[in-house]
Amino acid sequence: MTTLHRTDVASHRSVARLALFGTVAAQFALMFGAFGVLASSINWPQSLDLPASQALPLIQAQSGGIALGYSLYFLSAFLLIPLTVLLHRVLRQRTVHFTTLHLAGVLGVGAGVLKLLGIVRWLAAMPALAATYAAGDASTRTAVGVMYDTLNNYAGGVGETLGVQLFAGLWTLLISLVVFRLPRGRVLGAAGLASGLLLLLGLTELFGTDLGPVLTVQGIVWQVWLLALGVTFLRAPSPSFP
Repeated sequence: MTTLHRTDVASHRSVARLALFGTVAAQFALMFGAFGVLASSINWPQSLDLPASQALPLIQAQSGGIALGYSLYFLSAFLLIPLTVLLHRVLRQRTVHFTTLHLAGVLGVGAGVLKLLGIVRWLAAMPALAATYAAGDASTRTAVGVMYDTLNNYAGGVGETLGVQLFAGLWTLLISLVVFRLPRGRVLGAAGLASGLLLLLGLTELFGTDLGPVLTVQGIVWQVWLLALGVTFLRAPSPSFP
């Protein structure tokens, strides 16, 4: 009976690690799929800095690419939520640092939710604003431009500043601290700490710092670290049982 129970537990843990890898891989594929679609259709992310007079006609002209690219991006952000939960389940079998792990779980889920709130504007509000801008007269276009700038600044602050840079940055640091303390986890943990600090570095833009391509680099580094995390736990042996 004891042997059978241990076999069932080991199988359950293997399923959790496989689910974690699958979620990380899907998130990775969706994110870079979104990047490819949006970069080719609207020169994203550079187009985020365009004024409303240029951005809104571009959104109207590339409505199909916008819809597809940001749908992929939305799904990628959504997967951060189950990814956080699955990683929490996998790590709690390997660590005694439960307070750090629980706090990381809250931050990870929060990062996913905040990213979703930031991205959804591109699927709901921005196409409508672009259509109104295209059909409107000069005064209408001025009003729509103000609405575009306001919504972009607010939702961008929620999704990027809070979701990506603050919440995801802190989540990455805490998870990396847990991983760093695991046997053979120093390299992956150190890489995660560097990735988390890169995300937090983006917060300096609030004080007028122009980071330029650093923002794109930090996102790529973070995605690669997530994929490495998923692969590592997929290949790792199950922890021993008491």
